[in-house]
Amino acid sequence: DTHPLQVLALLANRYAQMMKLDGRGVRSAADAVALLGGKEFTARKVLEQYQRLGSSGVARAMSHLAAADVDLRGGKEWPDVLVMEVLVGRLCQLVPARGGRVTSRRASS
Repeated sequence: DTHPLQVLALLANRYAQMMKLDGRGVRSAADAVALLGGKEFTARKVLEQYQRLGSSGVARAMSHLAAADVDLRGGKEWPDVLVMEVLVGRLCQLVPARGGRVTSRRASS
C-alpha cells in the first residue's frame, strides 16, 4: 500500500511544477521542457493542467495540499483516507467543467 503522505508528495510535486510555469510566458511543450526538464509528454500535461487552472487555481491547490498535509499529520482527527478524499474533491472543483461532452453515465440517465 502507498502511504497517503507519499500520494500527497506526488500531487505537491506536480502542482509545484505548475507553479514554475506561472508568469513565465510558457506557451508550448518545448518551452515547458526547457523550464521543467524531463520528458515532453510530462511537460505538456503539466502545461495543459496549468492552462486549465491558471495562477489562482494553482495557488488554491497548493493551499489545499498544505491543509491536507497538516491534517494527515494529526491536524484533524479524520482517517487518512477521508483527508485524501476531501483533498481530491477540492482539487477536482478547481478545474472548470468541460462543456458539451456527454458521458455514458449522463447519457444513460
